[in-house]
Amino acid sequence: MVAWRPIYQDENSIWAAKRGVYVKDARKEGIDLFDEALGIATLILYEYYSPRKITYDHYGNVQRMTIELAKKRLRYIYTLAKRHGTTGEALKRIKRLIGFILKNGYIPRRYARRARKAIYNARKLSKNIIKKVFGIA
Repeated sequence: MVAWRPIYQDENSIWAAKRGVYVKDARKEGIDLFDEALGIATLILYEYYSPRKITYDHYGNVQRMTIELAKKRLRYIYTLAKRHGTTGEALKRIKRLIGFILKNGYIPRRYARRARKAIYNARKLSKNIIKKVFGIA
């Protein structure tokens, strides 16, 4: 049986194994910085806006990325951040970011550069899909 692994974050994640792209784990395991949450939200929306609309579970199995699953995962970012001891100010910013994404369907453009820095090998991501993620297209 395949071991449980994080989907988006860390070099041992499912995304790292399948796509060679992942969200950098800056300090400790889990979401403890705003930029980590931003990177994960970017990859969730990337999966949703990609033509194939596929994602993975924690064991690497392929599954369909639906709007319901995307929203569920976006909301869970806040839960994980809270659980992993994110500071109060960062937690507020994460909550506002997730609220904005759920309302508008994209991440504010002003965060595009920060998201790119938070994601290892971000250049592998399709520019056309990234434009949709940041509401440019």
